[in-house]
Amino acid sequence: NIAQIGTYGMGMKVSACWFSDTWSVETKHFKEDLIKTYAVDVNKVAAGKMNIGPKTKKASGRSFTKISLKNCHPKAIPHTTEISILKRHLSDIYRFFLTDNILDIYYNDEKIEYNPPPIKEMPTEQDQKLISMGELKSENATKYLWVADIERIDLGKGKDGPLWAEGEVWLRETGITKGQRGFGIFWKNRLVEGVAGNPWMPGSDAWEMDDDDEKKYSIYGRSNSAINQRLEGYLHVSPNFKKGFQTNKLDWEGKRLELAGKLKERLRNIYLRDVSSRSFDLLIQAANGAWRDVKPPEPDEPPIGGDVPGGRKKAKIIDPPPPPPPPPWEPPKPGDDYVERTFKYNDIEYQTIIYLDNSDSDPYIYHQQGPDDTKNEKVKVLKIRVNTGHMFVQKYFLGGTEKNEREGLIRFAVAFVLAQEIARNTKNKNRARHVLENFEAIIKDPDF
Repeated sequence: NIAQIGTYGMGMKVSACWFSDTWSVETKHFKEDLIKTYAVDVNKVAAGKMNIGPKTKKASGRSFTKISLKNCHPKAIPHTTEISILKRHLSDIYRFFLTDNILDIYYNDEKIEYNPPPIKEMPTEQDQKLISMGELKSENATKYLWVADIERIDLGKGKDGPLWAEGEVWLRETGITKGQRGFGIFWKNRLVEGVAGNPWMPGSDAWEMDDDDEKKYSIYGRSNSAINQRLEGYLHVSPNFKKGFQTNKLDWEGKRLELAGKLKERLRNIYLRDVSSRSFDLLIQAANGAWRDVKPPEPDEPPIGGDVPGGRKKAKIIDPPPPPPPPPWEPPKPGDDYVERTFKYNDIEYQTIIYLDNSDSDPYIYHQQGPDDTKNEKVKVLKIRVNTGHMFVQKYFLGGTEKNEREGLIRFAVAFVLAQEIARNTKNKNRARHVLENFEAIIKDPDF
């Protein structure tokens, strides 16, 4: 289905290879009265020693496709934590198919639903400042629901026709420090970019920009900044963009930064969904708004600046409260899959927590936090995530053959050196942060 999901007809079949070397596809086209069955043994197919079919039999009724996996790789089978992540990820990818009742997804007879995040309702940051100064009563301040439609952004003409983006933006009721994703990029109603671990957040650590680009295109900042925790949205992009079946990345045709710049301009002057009388600067509100209720100054506080004629006191002028700090990093929970190791380098002991994820969309390696100081100057705490579900790991290190592991070690070394050299030659002053990003892009590139 070129207009919707199923553009290439390859997704479920390629995914089957992650879980098993032996699987079959049973399918019926709605215009045919045949059921076709294809049997696949990956190793035999790769060696050119297998005819996969199809075998056919007569049938009527609705169209369907059924994929059956046999002898699944033990480490590829998801467990409790991974299953929760899997269900949440599926609901995110196919949210519009689920909410529009086009598609139903079940896991063990449990229907998967998409639950949008609650949206913040509060006064403008200017009114919050007046409340904190005692110049406006909180009950007289208008509270707005901070959600807006992003009308179509024109990106010119591409190879196959007009390019554009449109969608929605909101401020979260509660900020998040983990799993930040920024804007979800939807192509043909399916999420292709903007997921946890690979966010679409212009100006964040995940984007490589020089100083001039940051001024023009940057919307986000560091992961613990207020705007990163609060500002989210999604963009539907033109189906005239192209995407290969082996990767979720779009061919942006050089329009990625242009979209970031035009989106930034739009967010600086946007009409909320329920307010047509005035526009708002959503970036200022996200960065400077107080997510907790703002209180006026206490009446018995001493005045600043002395008395004024008539015996009245000058109101105390105070700055509005800063955005709440991000919550402390939680220690590993019993349900988390993680290991703890201690490494020593340059006479410093690094107490390291390595969280083990199993996702087909997150990066292989993700720096989560640290190294942080402790009471002992010779000890620091480091937290990272290692994704055992990454296609590079599955292909080279979990296949069980010495030949594959040797090839994986060679490719790991080459990719790391290339990532380092590419980061060294970038114009951006903060080059070190791009090594992991470059490494991830290299090992995911199908041509590497």
